[in-house]
Parts: sequence; structure tokens; C-alpha cells
Amino acid sequence: MARKIVIDTGCLYRIGDDKKVLDLIKSCGFEYFDLTLFWKGVTEHIGVGEDYLEKAKELREYANKIGLRCEQSHAFFCAGNDEDTNRIRIDYIKKDIRTASVMGAKEIVIHPAEDLSFEENIEMFKSFIPVAKECGIKIAVENVIAYKNGKPVPLCTSTPEGFVKFVDTLNDECVVACLDIGHAELDVCNTSAVEMIKALGPRLQALHIHDNDKHGDNHQIPYTHGICFKDILDTLKENNYQGNITFEVETCYNRGSEPKSSLPFELFPAYIKLELEIGKYFVNYLDK
Repeated sequence: MARKIVIDTGCLYRIGDDKKVLDLIKSCGFEYFDLTLFWKGVTEHIGVGEDYLEKAKELREYANKIGLRCEQSHAFFCAGNDEDTNRIRIDYIKKDIRTASVMGAKEIVIHPAEDLSFEENIEMFKSFIPVAKECGIKIAVENVIAYKNGKPVPLCTSTPEGFVKFVDTLNDECVVACLDIGHAELDVCNTSAVEMIKALGPRLQALHIHDNDKHGDNHQIPYTHGICFKDILDTLKENNYQGNITFEVETCYNRGSEPKSSLPFELFPAYIKLELEIGKYFVNYLDK
């Protein structure tokens, strides 16, 4: 099956609700999307009320109508290890798994929680596996970072050894790895995307692709900052990666704390089309 070029809906949240975002994605030539279910996602667009699955079904029908398909989704995440936060986190993510399944996504990306230990995160993910199996969807664990005093710090999946250990400890066919290229390239993690790809091997079945300056989690369009994508593409090819090309370049569209300096709406189509062209280049590079 041919790999797909996928854009995440979260980067376009300023456009309006999910239907308006899908309209824009379609008008710019994309056929596949990653449904963001955090930050302007499940909490506002689809909702977490009793009718959240009905809303998801309605959105899928709309996507089908305009010729778009949901390939992947990204679950809710938050910081804090108090009882209320953990309850909300687990409740939301289980709803997100069901929502993503209704949308037709093949996998849902879930972050290990930054304030939980390795063991506590493993137990949390174990609680998601029965829901994922019931829904027929894979859980894609992401390599993540946290911020302490405004600076990025590594977590349990930030190194090749930690990431492999996390996936292998869960040891379930419905659990795979989603490599966030930008996170892997941050100097604080003392690794690289190339090292991660080699270590993960067949565990790697999804990607988050974006660029950065190696110091901050910039989430920019590839070839605009400091990451060497040729080495990454070559290693993906050597590793026989068969998954999709999924972009997560939120910050090139939005500067959350400085909305006036964010990308003007009039330029959104040009940036979206550039993502698509880079995606085509990546697919051709991997498949040639």
C-alpha cells in the first residue's frame, strides 16, 4: 500500500472549526490528515460530552464527502501527576482512542506523561491497550520532551534505549513507535533521528516531521532550520520504513504568545502547498 502525505489539523486551528480546517486542507491538494485531539481539538471542536462519538461520526462523514481521509490522530496530553489530572488525562485519552477509531485513523499518537515515572507511564499505557484493541486501532508511542523552567528536558522515551525499552515493555502488537524527528534532534536529548530510526527498527510505523535549530522545539517546515533531512531519509530507506509522511509544523503558522506576529491567513494556502510538495519529494526519495 502506497504511503500517504499527511497534514495535522492542529496547526490550522486559527482558521476555525474542524470542517473549515478540512475545507482548507482539501483546497490545497491534501487527501489525508492527522486529526489533532488536543489544544483546540477534543476539548472544543469534537467535545468530551456524551455526544462526542456522534460528533466524530459527523466529521468523518463530512471528510468523506469532500474527499479527505483521516490516517492518524494525536491524543490529548497535559502536565501534572495529581489525582484529578491523571483521571482527566486517562479519561480524555480513552475518549480520543474511540474518536480516532470512528474517524478511521490507523493509529493514535499518545505521549508518555512528563510528570509520571517510567513504571507509572507503562501502567497508564497498559490501561489504553484494551480500548485500542476493542476499537481496532494502534497506539503510537511518541518520543517526547518536557519543559522545566522554560528549557527542554529529556523524558523516558527521549533516547533510543529508553524508547525501545518503553515499546518492548508494553510488548503488544497494537503498540508501535511514532518518531518525532524534531524531538530526536534536540541537543538536550543527546541523540539524533538517525540513531532513533536504527534502534527502533520495525517498531517504527509513524512519524512527526518538522525542523528546528537543535536547541528549541521549533516545529518548522523542513529545510528551514538545522536538521539534515537527507541523512534521515537515507536511514528511513535503509530501515525499510513503510509508514506515512506526516507533518507537524505548527509553529510556522502560529506563535501562540504573539498572535499578531503569526502567519497571516492569506499565506496559509502557500505554506500548506509547500508542505505537500516537500511530502511528495520525501515519498519519491523513499520509494525510488
